[in-house]
Amino acid sequence: MISNTKIYNKFENYSLSDCCCTACQNYKGKIRGCSVSECCCSGEKIKALIRECGLNQKNAERFAAENRGMDYVSMLSALAAFV
Repeated sequence: MISNTKIYNKFENYSLSDCCCTACQNYKGKIRGCSVSECCCSGEKIKALIRECGLNQKNAERFAAENRGMDYVSMLSALAAFV
């Protein structure tokens, strides 16, 4: 790569909307839910909760475990009730 080449779209972090279950490839809809026993993006979801919502590690892990299989809007309303 040339030294003066600039990359404009640098990826930094996943947002909370990127980590919602409806965007996941393992989510099969409201009726069937998730097809895996453990969330494949729980680590990224916890990092997004810490970064965007100001939760500490313990509370972010608990929230991610309790609110599995939610779309983004339901997750935000549950987060408002959680905090």
